[in-house]
Amino acid sequence: MSTIRDVAAYAGVSVGTASKVLNDVQGVKSCNRDKVLAAIRDLDYRPSAVAQSLSRGWSNTIGVVIPDLHNPLYSEIVRGIEDRALSASYHVFLCNSAHNPVREADYIDSLTRHRIDGLIVVPVDSTARYAHHLRSVHVPLVLVERTVAGVEADSVVFDNETSVYEAMLYLRVLGHSRVAMINGPKTISTASEREQGFRHAYRDFKFQKPCTVLHGRFDFESGVSLAVQLWREQRDITAVVCTSALLALGVIDGFGHVGYQIPDDVSLVSCEDIPMFNAAQPNLTAIHQTAYDFGAAACEAMLKRLSTPQVGRQRDHIVITGHLEDRGSVRRLATQDVIAESAV
Repeated sequence: MSTIRDVAAYAGVSVGTASKVLNDVQGVKSCNRDKVLAAIRDLDYRPSAVAQSLSRGWSNTIGVVIPDLHNPLYSEIVRGIEDRALSASYHVFLCNSAHNPVREADYIDSLTRHRIDGLIVVPVDSTARYAHHLRSVHVPLVLVERTVAGVEADSVVFDNETSVYEAMLYLRVLGHSRVAMINGPKTISTASEREQGFRHAYRDFKFQKPCTVLHGRFDFESGVSLAVQLWREQRDITAVVCTSALLALGVIDGFGHVGYQIPDDVSLVSCEDIPMFNAAQPNLTAIHQTAYDFGAAACEAMLKRLSTPQVGRQRDHIVITGHLEDRGSVRRLATQDVIAESAV
């Protein structure tokens, strides 16, 4: 592999002159510039990105760390980040933490050592105990979908509590009074905020007790196992709210194992929406937020932070709202009396 010294020797100029041409610095004679460019072409020279970032002070790269590459929600978020970054001449380095905080910390350390300009993270946990490696990040940081206690950073999140509250009202208006929630880990802000909306609605709209919330992971396998657990413990439930798309798909599969069909035996609402829900049987009713736009908004927040002074600028907290997409997974049970009581 050729080096800058090889380029300089081939062109018959000093290393300093070759370096100026590479970094597009003015003051180099046109004849010497042509020689260096010819040498770069002939030797197929590839400059070190790290070395260039050291000399310029920036690298035009953004690191992105997500918890699950298999989750189609995150795939759409990453696509939005990448397209917006490329439009601003930035490249994206993508890492998958696999829901592992140690792996996430290792990736963040590696990305910052490679001199990325900024870091966009969907954190695997939201507790203060976990936050030390995020607090030590010395490049602009944007948290996506989840916040972390004690970490000062720009953030882009869903309006979790309000959207779930409105979904619960929708179920109550259709006559559902016994509803359960299948949720992710309590330590993640997304799960806790959606559960708050669920519990507030349970109280305000006079759902029948108990108020059941089952916790697992935000994945398909947890959806399967928790659906079977719910079927064993509370067969009088008429509807289930799932706090992630993968949980919802798992719940369909889990109920299928015990002979339950959606929505004939139990209705289902997902707090996340993904394109494959339109192809599922039945089509799933979901709280719709465009994940691609969500990712683009996160990247926009990063570009804004990169383009303005860091000191003294207020942190941006962007809240993306959603709306309920009424498809085919909720059955109407309501009488006129129930509807009137629900709407009060």
